[in-house]
Amino acid sequence: MSHTETTDQAKHTAIFAPSPRPRITFGTAILVLLTVILVFGGFYLMGAAFSVPEEQAFWVFAAALALDTIGFWIAFGIIPSRER
Repeated sequence: MSHTETTDQAKHTAIFAPSPRPRITFGTAILVLLTVILVFGGFYLMGAAFSVPEEQAFWVFAAALALDTIGFWIAFGIIPSRER
């Protein structure tokens, strides 16, 4: 058995090595689902803000911006910090 055969064999077994990161937990999956709902709900409300009366449009748009901010904060702030 030559050196190239052993390195080729090591490469093939490395493919099936277990992942160093654990699987996604149930809590993380719920947070991802909540994030998706918040962000896309905020996008929908931003579009809907242009079809409501002008007196309410600012508040609908501000609520949509708040939903998007919370959604992105969960996605990029809370979820990565839970995995450490």
